Amino acid sequence: MCLQRTIALLLLVVMIVTLAGCRSKTEGTGRQGGPDVRLVLEPDPPVVGEARLVFIVSDRGQPVSNLQVSVEGNMTHAGMQPVFATAVETDPGRYVTQDFRFTMNGDWVLTVTLRSSEGSTFTRTFEVTVGE
Repeated sequence: MCLQRTIALLLLVVMIVTLAGCRSKTEGTGRQGGPDVRLVLEPDPPVVGEARLVFIVSDRGQPVSNLQVSVEGNMTHAGMQPVFATAVETDPGRYVTQDFRFTMNGDWVLTVTLRSSEGSTFTRTFEVTVGE
């Protein structure tokens, strides 16, 4: 019985990740009450190894500064360790990771968490396909 629940839960997680992976790599999940986020990849297209992820954050066309920005990268298939990084603000509304590494080629889902100094938290997801 426990094995059946585990399999059902695993299938549910795979379906959710697959649906999340249908999003464009350059568009976030929309405003949803928070800022707009655009992703710029360096290199583009991304390859296995180190990458710079640049997040352009704006609200009604104005840059949003002073955020804490963290990134979690997960492959769309089960069994891979997630990759974590933080991004620092280099210009108003421009946040850049210094320590992100794609560990394998294939489809990835990047979950970006933005935290304001007031404590508000917003999350955006991006799909990225990594080549060799």
